[in-house]
Amino acid sequence: MEGRGRLRPVREDALETVGLLSKGDTRLRDREAQEHYFALIRSRYAQATQDAEGDEGIEARLGNLSISKSEQTQVKHDERSHNVLPLSPRTSVQEKSRIFMGMRKLREAIVASKRADLFAKSVYLFVIRTGVLQGNFESYHPAILHLLQFIHPRAHLSSDELREVTGYHVLDSACRLDRLAEAFELRTRFGLKDKRVTGILKALVRNDWLLFNRTMKRLDSTHQNIARMAQPRLRQTILGSLRASYFTLDVAYVETSLDMRWDAVLGVLGVNWTLENEEKVVIRQMKPKRDI
Repeated sequence: MEGRGRLRPVREDALETVGLLSKGDTRLRDREAQEHYFALIRSRYAQATQDAEGDEGIEARLGNLSISKSEQTQVKHDERSHNVLPLSPRTSVQEKSRIFMGMRKLREAIVASKRADLFAKSVYLFVIRTGVLQGNFESYHPAILHLLQFIHPRAHLSSDELREVTGYHVLDSACRLDRLAEAFELRTRFGLKDKRVTGILKALVRNDWLLFNRTMKRLDSTHQNIARMAQPRLRQTILGSLRASYFTLDVAYVETSLDMRWDAVLGVLGVNWTLENEEKVVIRQMKPKRDI
């Protein structure tokens, strides 16, 4: 009875106990502390993917992200680390926020300490890949810029890593930001030779929905996550063409043209077209002829 009135100790979240360097918390200035915190982030990220794949699959695909005292081991790990799992749909919004805020704290500390070694490169590749998978441009975009502008000249990316990250950068400019001229300039500046990325750029220049969809299928899932941000703009172009060119169309043709089911065309695109006999879409009514 004596201890009933006592408050239970509050369990502190290890990711949240460390604050932002910009807010005065200096604990992550220490390199060893940075490495320990990164190990914690990776562990929490791996736990948040467990619903998506069994424990063995996680270890196999995320084992490459472990901190190693050997820089040679880190390099090998980096080259395998493209296979990052997405977070489980069951992961809470709060846990996602804690994980990505943890990445932000670590990025801020690495920038402030001017660290540009293999560890920094490994952290930034992880942040970029996980950010792209989650569609979190606030995480991956600044990380891409710092990796390419500051870390890469000092801790060189491999040719595969450079092609991967510059591909994200080019697609982000073209598909999310709708800055095609900038995307072409970035492709030239970094010497990116990737036919799939070039195909996406050509499709956007031409408003070519078919080329865009065909090329999208050839991209890996991470690059697709960025490229699909351009889909709403292209769909609106196709929608305008169908509206201006046709009175009626087969529903199968409409679904193929827009790459959407009919109910999604109504719900997502908000058109006021009607469906007759489950097969014919009425886009607009033909105006009756006037008597002369």
